[in-house]
Amino acid sequence: MPLTKQKLADRIVELVNRQGDATHGTMICHLGDAVRGKEAIYVDAANICIAVGASRVLADASEVLMTEQPRRVAFDVAHPLVALCDGIPMPSRMAWAKRPPRNGSYRHPHFAPIRLERVTA
Repeated sequence: MPLTKQKLADRIVELVNRQGDATHGTMICHLGDAVRGKEAIYVDAANICIAVGASRVLADASEVLMTEQPRRVAFDVAHPLVALCDGIPMPSRMAWAKRPPRNGSYRHPHFAPIRLERVTA
């Protein structure tokens, strides 16, 4: 039975609740091939890439987690050292997003690896 975006979103929330947080590298380690692929996940409004080497179902599950109300997980930027240590796939020719530009959007795509964490009430 194929993994749906809702089922993967539920598994990601379980992982975050069990560990406290999760990066793309952590998800690859714990969820395996369900999150590996050839997709890149973008926050289009800001021209920021938050994951590369992702599966289509992970991209769809991320959209579910970003848009659902009330939120079950919070998205935050992972520190570059955390990204390297967790084995997050990195784009080779993309600048790191350090601080958003004044107009709210980068002219060229920038990379900002994300970390999902528990939502505190």
